[in-house]
Amino acid sequence: MTNLTIGNQAHSLSHQGQRYFGLMEIHGQKTSDDYCWVIGIRNSHDKTFPAGIVAGASVFVCDNLVLQRRS
Repeated sequence: MTNLTIGNQAHSLSHQGQRYFGLMEIHGQKTSDDYCWVIGIRNSHDKTFPAGIVAGASVFVCDNLVLQRRS
């Protein structure tokens, strides 16, 4: 068992529901309330970009759906 839980999350669709992006906080049993992993996810039904996922302590999803992990 991983003992991971999903915290705050945000999901959005654009271009008439053809493009999706989302962010999710992932909390572990041994992490503090001040720190968590963030996962960024994107996908498109209109094939403008491939499905993508990025994880890190700070993740940014731009309005053009570019995923970026910040250090």
